[in-house]
Amino acid sequence: MRKNVAIGLCCLLALSIAGCGGGRMGGAIKGDDIYTEGWIDDETFQVVAWGEASPEAVGEAQWRNQAKEGAQMMAEKRIMEKFKGYVLEASGMTEDGANVTVIVTKDVQGVARGGEIVRTTFDKENMAAEIVYRVHGRNLKKRVENGFQVQDLEKTD
Repeated sequence: MRKNVAIGLCCLLALSIAGCGGGRMGGAIKGDDIYTEGWIDDETFQVVAWGEASPEAVGEAQWRNQAKEGAQMMAEKRIMEKFKGYVLEASGMTEDGANVTVIVTKDVQGVARGGEIVRTTFDKENMAAEIVYRVHGRNLKKRVENGFQVQDLEKTD
């Protein structure tokens, strides 16, 4: 009896799974791009970030600007966090006495702040913005994954 009940439950489960599998999978609207975080190519990295406007924002233009600026600041911060190992790999002093960690940190900040917003979506109800933010640099992926070398600074300027 238990064997028959177990077989019946297995068949019911299999039919349930098969019934859910029909049609297209996923919730993407046909034709829309899905943006994710990560490497686009060896020279381009992107993140998705959100920002909200102050509740005191007056007018649509003001809350949109505040939300977009907040999202951009968060994107830059996220890139700094993602590239943190890049900075930690660098240590010591250069031949002329400069602190390598300071040089590398400034370079990474420059990369993060030198990005561009490639897509912005606004949420009027919550006075918020979502952006896709990309940074680009020659051999950026190699520099991030292998750790930064001071001599790379001269090559990228």
